[in-house]
Amino acid sequence: MNFAIIVAFVAVIVLTGCVQSPETLCIDKNTGAKLSLSEAKSLVSSGVCAQEGVPDGEYLCSGERGTWAVNLAPKAPQTGCWLSCIVDANTKEALPSWACT
Repeated sequence: MNFAIIVAFVAVIVLTGCVQSPETLCIDKNTGAKLSLSEAKSLVSSGVCAQEGVPDGEYLCSGERGTWAVNLAPKAPQTGCWLSCIVDANTKEALPSWACT
């Protein structure tokens, strides 16, 4: 009987989302600085990058540089260019970066 109660309790916890998966981290290979994806998203949405564009859901960690690259849909598009926000794990800065062809 006690086993059934424990199984039911665990099932409720899992089904309601109370068990969280580990946070996705970007770790600088040179300094060991860490920056979680959720922290990077927060820095993007609260800083200068938010003035330039809106995150489009694409996130890429560069362990060589210790940065998250967050693709942005620019508020003022430029022909032949795309916009991302680079978030540094060491400084916790989020800066817009345009790349044009």
